[in-house]
Amino acid sequence: MGLPLARRESRRKPEAAEHDRWHCQSVPDRSSGSQGIRRDSRRANQSGPQVRPTSFGALVDRFVLEEISNKQPIGIEAGETGLAYSTCTSYLSMLNRHIKPKWKDYLVTEVRPALVQEWLNGKQAAPKYKGHIKALMRRLFEKAMLWELMPLHRNPMELVEVRGISKRQRRPRILTLEEFFALVTLLPDPYRTMVIVAQCTGLRVSEILALRWSRINFESLTMVVKQAVVNGRVKGLKTDYSEDELPLDLAFATILLRWKASVPYPRGIGYFRVQSQVAAITPVQSNKTTFGLRA
Repeated sequence: MGLPLARRESRRKPEAAEHDRWHCQSVPDRSSGSQGIRRDSRRANQSGPQVRPTSFGALVDRFVLEEISNKQPIGIEAGETGLAYSTCTSYLSMLNRHIKPKWKDYLVTEVRPALVQEWLNGKQAAPKYKGHIKALMRRLFEKAMLWELMPLHRNPMELVEVRGISKRQRRPRILTLEEFFALVTLLPDPYRTMVIVAQCTGLRVSEILALRWSRINFESLTMVVKQAVVNGRVKGLKTDYSEDELPLDLAFATILLRWKASVPYPRGIGYFRVQSQVAAITPVQSNKTTFGLRA
């Protein structure tokens, strides 16, 4: 029995030797190939764009110059691709009052999520406003990666949490019918008419300021809303659903006709125009004392 076994082993030795020969030749080739791939990968990473140390203040200045100043000239409302004037105003306020004073001396890569989280938690501001600050800082980091001021990776602001953004701090005060009429009797015009328009139509203040007589049909008792006035600038409506034809109650239409007859300049330049003292309520300022609808 031992002899056949020895013969079988001897018959397999050439095959084993042949396998070993091919194995010894193939292993170094695969190893060198994978090492070459890894070396090429490291070489590609090292040859990528070099990150320049940049302060967060310099990032803010470049953002203002390229994203706000050059794209939003004063007095011109942005188109579909630009930032709205109200957005630019809000951005500048947050940058100058909160973000830049705190982070201007930090390098962009030193602004860590934990530091921002602690900073936002300690701010005396509404959660919704904190959310706006976080969103703006997220946009700044996106621009920093685009401009190669920091490595490409997950946006640090995605790790920052602001809780209670959608939660109301105070519940709205809903007036009863009796309270509404009591309030209206205390208001002089133009405030009285503005309040009645808001109550009867549900329009925003910005939409009321942009109403025109030409878009009110007193025969069919309808009103078309197409524009809004925000920060003294005429713009499109906030949503597409806001642009609609509204039905008018006959009593409400009578109030509007009475107001139109009492305005000294029925063909004047007016949207809803008010005295400059009420600029805190309406952003439109005028040296006219009239309040009316544009023709």
